[in-house]
Amino acid sequence: MKIYKNVQAIDIAIERILHFISSENLSSGEKLPSERFMSETWGIHRTTLRSALKKLNNINIIELIPGRGIYVAPKKIKRNVQDAHSMTETMSELSLDMKSYVINSKIIKCNEDLAKKLTASVGDDIYILQRLRVLDEVPYIIEFSYINITYYPFILNYDYNKHSLYRAFSDHNIKICEGFETLKVEELDNNYCDTLNMDHGSFVYKISGVSFDKDKNIVEYFESLSKVENVVFSSRLTR
Repeated sequence: MKIYKNVQAIDIAIERILHFISSENLSSGEKLPSERFMSETWGIHRTTLRSALKKLNNINIIELIPGRGIYVAPKKIKRNVQDAHSMTETMSELSLDMKSYVINSKIIKCNEDLAKKLTASVGDDIYILQRLRVLDEVPYIIEFSYINITYYPFILNYDYNKHSLYRAFSDHNIKICEGFETLKVEELDNNYCDTLNMDHGSFVYKISGVSFDKDKNIVEYFESLSKVENVVFSSRLTR
């Protein structure tokens, strides 16, 4: 039996649990396997697994009920991190009317870090769009989009309080076909606590990645911070 011992063992355990919930299509209130089963089947130390379960319980993904077991927590907005849908499309499919508000936008010069993420050149003009997603007057998600306006100058011609980024690309016959995303749970930066109406020390989902067009060109680098009590993400397990 393989035992994971590196410093990311708890992240591996969390990923395994989330993958199991997703692959088994477990719904709110359905029971997960026992702690012993998960530890022996996945090769994860019991102490690591307990830490992962406690963390998922604290952010309302699962419920640990003494004497009964481990259960999926009440249903939340669910989004597959590996699809190429915009958040607007995702909410539409769920029959939810999520509003988007621009809270900041600016043009910066591309640095080395962004150049690697966007396969751009240092010094290119990069448009940064920061938006807040609100559902039923409750702030859910902060999104950051980074777009190279050297290749997509039309992106500056839209009011993103009224239109989505995907609409802008679609209007210019650019279809977002796929993306690469990573998901992790981290403590929210204090600078964003007021925006999301969260206490200091709260945890959020952080998703970061890139979107590609049909020719495999990188169209956008993005990051998002999502309230864990309202949103749950699923993904295909890869190692």
